[in-house]
Amino acid sequence: MKITHEIVQPTPKVPFKYYFHDENSPKRVPSHWHRNIELGFMVSKNTLLVKDDNQENEYHQGDIWVINSRDIHETDFINRKSVFVFCLLIDYDFLKKIYPDIDQIHFDLRGKPTCLKQLIAYQELEKQLRMMIQLLQEPRDDTFNLDLTGRIYILMSNLINNFSHKVTSNTSVNESLIDQALKIINNNYADDLNGAVLAHELNTSVTTLNQQFHQTVQMPINKYITTVRLLAAQKKLLNTNQNIDYIAIDSGFNSTKSFIRNFKNWKHTTPCITSVDSFENIDDEILKFSVNCPLTETEAYMEHLANGIGKDVSVVSSGHGDIDIIQAEANKATGLEYLSQKLNIKPEEMCAFGDGGNDLEMLRYVGHGVAMENASEIVLETAPYQTTNNNQQGVLAHLESVFEL
Repeated sequence: MKITHEIVQPTPKVPFKYYFHDENSPKRVPSHWHRNIELGFMVSKNTLLVKDDNQENEYHQGDIWVINSRDIHETDFINRKSVFVFCLLIDYDFLKKIYPDIDQIHFDLRGKPTCLKQLIAYQELEKQLRMMIQLLQEPRDDTFNLDLTGRIYILMSNLINNFSHKVTSNTSVNESLIDQALKIINNNYADDLNGAVLAHELNTSVTTLNQQFHQTVQMPINKYITTVRLLAAQKKLLNTNQNIDYIAIDSGFNSTKSFIRNFKNWKHTTPCITSVDSFENIDDEILKFSVNCPLTETEAYMEHLANGIGKDVSVVSSGHGDIDIIQAEANKATGLEYLSQKLNIKPEEMCAFGDGGNDLEMLRYVGHGVAMENASEIVLETAPYQTTNNNQQGVLAHLESVFEL
C-alpha cells in the first residue's frame, strides 16, 4: 500500500483550503499525509473513524479535532447518510510566517474536552467554525477573504493557547530534508531501507536525520518505516490471496518471523489470515468468530446471530461495529475468576475498565467496575463508576483518583 503525500494548494487569496464531506464523498479516505494543519468538525449526527498517528478515534456530532503536520492519517465513515463534515487545511508556510515557532507546536485536540477552561475555548472554536461555514455558503462581497482570514487567526490563536504543547528541541527543523525522507520511505518501503541507508542517500548523518525526523514527525525513522510496511501488509492480507511469506517480503520485512512479531505488537494478534470455502475444511479448534457490520446496525445483527445460532455460544459486541461469537462459558469474567483463584485476590478487590458489550460480565464480577465515557449505553448502566475516554487518559485519571496520587 502506498501512503500518498497530499500537496495542498491553498484557496486563492486565502491561506487555507476547505472542503465539505457529504453523502456523495468517498466512504473512506486512505492513508496520506501533508504539511498543513488539518482541522475537522463533525456537524451532522454521524460517526467518523479517524486513524491518526497510530491512534484510532471515533468522532460524533459536535466533535472537533486536529491532525498535526505530516501525521499519517486515514478516515472512514460508519454511515454516510446525511453526513456533513467541515474540514480546513491551513497552509503551513502561512503559519510559519505568522507564528515562527509553529514547528515546535504539537496539537492535542481530539474531540470535546472535560476541563472547564478548555471547554470554554472549545465552544469558541465551534462558534468560529459555524460562522465560517455560513460565510462560505453565502454570496461573497469585498470583505469575504478578509473575514475568513481573520477567523483563521482567531482559530489558530485559540488552538495554540488551549490545545497544544511545545516540543522542546535545540535543533532547528530542516523541512526539505524531512520531506525528501518521507517521500523516499513512502515510495521505497519494500526495499532494504533503514535509518542508515536513508541518511546515506540524503547525504547527512544518521544522528542528524534521527533528530530531525523525531522532532518533526514525533516518531523514530525505523518505527515510521515499520508502520508504513505494516499498513501495506495489512492491505494485502485483506484484499489478496497472497500467502503470508510473500506478503512479508513484498512489504519490506526481512523475514516472516519479523513481520509476525511487528504485526502482533501493532494489532495484538497474529496476521495469519486464510480463506476457506467451508468451515468444515478447518482442522483446528475454533476459539471465536469475529464479524464486522455497520455501527448503527450492531444490535440488529447481534439479535439475528443469537436467534440463528442458539444458546451454545455468546454473541457480544466489542465496539466499532465488531461482533464476537464465542463459547457461552468463555468471557473476561472467567479469566478474572481464574486469576482470583491463582493469585488469591477476591473479586471485590479487583478493578476493571470497559466500554463494550464483551466487558459486561467482567464489570459485574469485580468490586470496582468502571465504564469509559465513550462506552455503550448498557455498559454505562452496568458499571457503578465512570471515567473520561481513552484519548484523555481516562484509566490513568481514575486510578490516580482511587489511589489519591
